[in-house]
Amino acid sequence: MKTRSLGLLLVALFALPALAGDLNGVWTGSIADPRGGKHELTINLKVDGDTVTGTFAGGPPAGEEQALVNGKLLGDQLSFDLLMKGPRGEDIVAICKAKMIGTGMQGTHKTPMGTLAWEATKE
Repeated sequence: MKTRSLGLLLVALFALPALAGDLNGVWTGSIADPRGGKHELTINLKVDGDTVTGTFAGGPPAGEEQALVNGKLLGDQLSFDLLMKGPRGEDIVAICKAKMIGTGMQGTHKTPMGTLAWEATKE
């Protein structure tokens, strides 16, 4: 039993850095708007341990490139915030969460105006 537990722990320890390495780079995909329309998005990620930095561009309200803030990676879960301007020019925070699924990721982009779904694959 101890050997099996140790084996699973070792697999987990070696798998997490591999997953983090796979996140580095440019990801492209789409984000849905509140009316169900699709908009292209580009995410550029850099992982250092469990800290994630980079940029997110695309989708409503205006699609400008935004820097990731408070980026974290925990297992297959990615989270970050985006500080952006709302449709009336107000400052808003988008809370983004994603899960790695196969060779891609699926996430949500939650703002005071609602939650948008997005997906991306690595280029």
